[in-house]
Amino acid sequence: MKEGKELAKYTLDIGESVKFDFTRERRKGFPEIVLSTGKSDSMIVSICRGVVKSGEPVIISRIDAERAGRLTDLMRQSIHKRGEMHYYEDGRIFFVRPAGWKIRSHRGAKKAAIVTGGSADIRVASETSAILEILGYAYDNFFDCGIAGLHRSIEAARRIQNGDYGIAIVFAGMEGALASVMASLLSIPVIGVPVSAGYGAGGDGSAALHSMLQSCIPGLSVVNIDNGVGAAASAVAILGLTCRN
Repeated sequence: MKEGKELAKYTLDIGESVKFDFTRERRKGFPEIVLSTGKSDSMIVSICRGVVKSGEPVIISRIDAERAGRLTDLMRQSIHKRGEMHYYEDGRIFFVRPAGWKIRSHRGAKKAAIVTGGSADIRVASETSAILEILGYAYDNFFDCGIAGLHRSIEAARRIQNGDYGIAIVFAGMEGALASVMASLLSIPVIGVPVSAGYGAGGDGSAALHSMLQSCIPGLSVVNIDNGVGAAASAVAILGLTCRN
């Protein structure tokens, strides 16, 4: 019984199937994110209502524009007095925050550099940048810097190295070599995000994933294919260390 009471301090029961970790943001600086895949509209609405009522924000990932419109209509009456909703279409992120909720101060935190190999990688990069924006971290985009024109990669690395950046998050499909290039040139931490973009056998992102994992550059960290959420979580943990208390 004691263990159950302790767990109750950290989770919010919503219906019979959801135990929402509503203290994660306080522990980790990064709230629990609800993956919309496999969940009905009614389940997502119940989660949002329950979490916002408790005074915490909720982020829903992988929401297309049509579904975002439906959810907004379904929640407009119950949410508008308690908080507000915002949809980041490029990143497919649906954000609901309660009235009075404020972004945690990140005084002195360095920026993130969002780097993509090609324009096809922006769809995943936008998931990461949307979450960084929600949590109050600044970032700059360096798009279309792939190694097909190595001068573009080198110029982007030069600008990042000379700027006020605490981390570079590199999104690349095809063979994913851009992550290794950036990690070899930059003195800041680099997170590689393999993207499911390309031709043939590696077009599902597996070639980029294997390439990044097999990189000869020490210190390159890699998340799973198309995992913009995981990249954002890692970036927040690192950028949080650059804050001035």
